[in-house]
Amino acid sequence: MDRKQDRELISLDEAARRLGTTQVSVLMHLRAKRFEGACEEGSWQVDALSLEAFAQHSGGVADKKLCSSGCAGKTTSCACS
Repeated sequence: MDRKQDRELISLDEAARRLGTTQVSVLMHLRAKRFEGACEEGSWQVDALSLEAFAQHSGGVADKKLCSSGCAGKTTSCACS
């Protein structure tokens, strides 16, 4: 049996809620391979176990350094906060 099929997948919204960030930030984390996820049927899903491991390693917060605009969440108009 494929172990990946046994994994719990959660929505971008739920992943963002768990990290206290935005869906855009979660997508940036996925792109940077900070945790695992996949686009299935047009919707991104995040592997809950890899997100949990990331959260434990990072202290439960998103990596502000991933923000390409350099704002690091210093403004309310940025999706990185």
